[in-house]
Amino acid sequence: MAAYVIVRVDVTDPDQYAKYMKLSPGAVSAAGGRFLVRGGATARRSIEIESFQHQNPIPAATRIGPLVVSSITPPTNPGSREVPDTLEEQIENLFTHVGQMLEGAGATWDDMAKMTFYVTDPAASRPALNGPWLERFPDPESRPSRHNMKVEGGGPVQISCTFVAYVEN
Repeated sequence: MAAYVIVRVDVTDPDQYAKYMKLSPGAVSAAGGRFLVRGGATARRSIEIESFQHQNPIPAATRIGPLVVSSITPPTNPGSREVPDTLEEQIENLFTHVGQMLEGAGATWDDMAKMTFYVTDPAASRPALNGPWLERFPDPESRPSRHNMKVEGGGPVQISCTFVAYVEN
């Protein structure tokens, strides 16, 4: 089972921390682990895309080190604030937006770890998602996690999403 540990430290004793830095690779390796990023702060980078922008000062997604995390993604038509009528069109728009975020972060669909869909009708959304899902993730041995979370409706939006991706390059 894989696990990722993200640690942020405030070094109060540089000499002691230097000793720790020399010894810790052996302990991690002995347990079968490896460092993916080590040795200081990793810059956070905002990901903006052409197909939509938030009205508030938040990016479509953020990349920090190997992690790519999206903000809430609306099902609007690319380049507008219009929401299409059908669930299928809304889903296709979500996948368009997410694809652009992945590309902007230097990632691909293969880097996707989890997608969460916020849906007004879980029974309708599951089968409607399956087609586009299988197009992007055809290998049953290598699919990301997916979760549908019911939310209250009231407007034209039937579905929105967030995601987490992990990029090793």
